[in-house]
Amino acid sequence: MESADSNNIKEHISYHSNGKIKSISWKLNDELYNKNGPAQKKWNDQGQLIEEIWILNGGLHNENGPAYQKWNDQGQLIEKVWGLNGTYHNENGPGWKIWNDQGQLIEENWGLNGTYHNENGPAFQRWNNQGQLIEKHWNLNGKYHNENGPTYQLWNDQGQLIKEAWYLNDKYHNENGPARKEWDDQGQLVKCEYYLNGQLQPDPK
Repeated sequence: MESADSNNIKEHISYHSNGKIKSISWKLNDELYNKNGPAQKKWNDQGQLIEEIWILNGGLHNENGPAYQKWNDQGQLIEKVWGLNGTYHNENGPGWKIWNDQGQLIEENWGLNGTYHNENGPAFQRWNNQGQLIEKHWNLNGKYHNENGPTYQLWNDQGQLIKEAWYLNDKYHNENGPARKEWDDQGQLVKCEYYLNGQLQPDPK
């Protein structure tokens, strides 16, 4: 089923076998396109909205809110992406968030113009399904960077820190200790390296 408006944008509607709407999309020249709202919406066969995407000129774009949202069949929001001009982008908060089916936040990304960026905290954080933080890193303009502590940290599911790295401007760097450390799952240190401006340094011991 199609209907054309005065701007040559066509509305496409598909249906589930039970007669309920499966999707509505708006297209220009067979490409998803809508400058006034979502370019596509999808529902499951029970009528539950499960996906909404805003597209302009071939890429994710919404100046006033999320450009992509996804829900599970129970109506629980499980993914949200902010996008401008085809890249994930949000100047006022995380640019990408993912939840599990129980509503637990499991991933959060901060980005500008499609690259990791956060001036006030980690640009990426990931949790397991029990809410345990298992990974985080700090970035500015896509580069690993943190002037006030570790830039990258990774934990196992038992909460044991297993990797830690310090960076400045995308280079290993720590003036006050090791820039790279790794532990096994029993907490035994298995790697300890010192760097300044990306250059490996002798162990001061």
